[in-house]
Amino acid sequence: MSQHTNFKQRHVAELILSWARDGTLPADVRVAFEQALQRRSPTQLPGSEQD
Repeated sequence: MSQHTNFKQRHVAELILSWARDGTLPADVRVAFEQALQRRSPTQLPGSEQD
């Protein structure tokens, strides 16, 4: 994710820890984090029912 935000990995890790403590995350990092999760998440969760 750091390559998409131009932040060093250590800084991204600090931001995520801060987010866990106080619930705030810079908008650009939050967007990059959500995009990374979407790229790596399955489209269908195992064991869930399909429509």
